[in-house]
Amino acid sequence: QASLEAEAKGKAEALRMKKKLEADINELEIALDHANKANAEAQKNIKRYQAQIKDLQTALEEEQRARDDAREQLGISERRANALQNELEESRTLLEQADRARRQAEQELSDA
Repeated sequence: QASLEAEAKGKAEALRMKKKLEADINELEIALDHANKANAEAQKNIKRYQAQIKDLQTALEEEQRARDDAREQLGISERRANALQNELEESRTLLEQADRARRQAEQELSDA
């Protein structure tokens, strides 16, 4: 009798342990599934961010090229403006000289 009771207790304990282990396995499988889904989402985000970084890097490089071109054009424009300013000053000097010569000629004409 005692042997049968011990065997029944052993079977009951084994069954209880089996159910507990099955429940633990089930929980671990669910946790693994959640971890895999989170990992897949993270990988998707990483790819999205990498594409975003690449796009931003390309845009930055284009902006830098545009800035460099604008600086070059500014230099060209400044040199052209300086050349035109020099030409203007030269023209004013020539005009003043011509005006003085004209006045002098008029003066000489009126003196004669």
